[in-house]
Amino acid sequence: MDEIRIDLTTELCFIPGIFPGAQPVSLDWSNVHTLLQDKHLVAEKTDGERKLFYSCNNESYLIDRQFNGIKTDILATKERTILDGELVIDTVPGNRKVERFLVFDVIVCNGSTVKHLPLLTRLSLFLKNVLEPARVANACQEVYVKEFFKIKDIDTVMNLKLQHPSDGLVFTPKEDAYYGGRCENLFKYKSTTTVDFAAWKVDFSIELYCGVKGEDSMWIGYADEGDKYFSHFYHSISDKTIVECDWENTRQRWRIVKKRNDKSKANDIKIVNWNIRTIVNGLCPEQLSQYIKSNLIE
Repeated sequence: MDEIRIDLTTELCFIPGIFPGAQPVSLDWSNVHTLLQDKHLVAEKTDGERKLFYSCNNESYLIDRQFNGIKTDILATKERTILDGELVIDTVPGNRKVERFLVFDVIVCNGSTVKHLPLLTRLSLFLKNVLEPARVANACQEVYVKEFFKIKDIDTVMNLKLQHPSDGLVFTPKEDAYYGGRCENLFKYKSTTTVDFAAWKVDFSIELYCGVKGEDSMWIGYADEGDKYFSHFYHSISDKTIVECDWENTRQRWRIVKKRNDKSKANDIKIVNWNIRTIVNGLCPEQLSQYIKSNLIE
């Protein structure tokens, strides 16, 4: 895995040892005008596990946010292929659970670096040169390319009937190159903005901390003890645990929504402050839809 980590870091010109995937910024009233130039595509925001897919010499790995990789046989390529996507559990007819990998971007395709090409070109090259031939050869499992829509079709995306959980929308620029880290032109929208904190159980409370210079050391406050699920989380936390929280305005506390077992670090204080700004400047789905449809420049 060390060689793969180095290769990914080099390919994306990123900080060694840190997950190099692209990271969106939150969409709110302060930046929603950016979408009006019709330079983005919209897709549902899948609530799964973020993974980078890496394959070379017919050996493949799925790499998580903690930059750890496990071997996989969902797809294999002789030449180097690097994908960004989401591992989800779909519920299919008969109430069966099926694990699937949804590809939403392509960095390297069958030996060729494509990260600088337009988004739909990147995806179509992967579909044509890798995925479809693998399907014909019966050498591919549950791998799919995520569906993207024009901005004007935002209502269609909001009303999709999905087989897996979704917690919002993602707006990806059509022409921008793929690069690692925070991307100011890549947006995520959630009707409820959340923050990932490090949680420790102290006496009968849960203390929340955010990151400062890579250490989860800044005390934020106590988790909302008045929430009906507080007791569940209190008894499920032993050591340091990363938890996703939203803001409970009535009690002025951060409320734990779920544990994030896929993460080992809390959000940095800068991200916390950005997300607080989003909470203050937040817009509901109806406002977002109406604003775009009324002001979009096509």
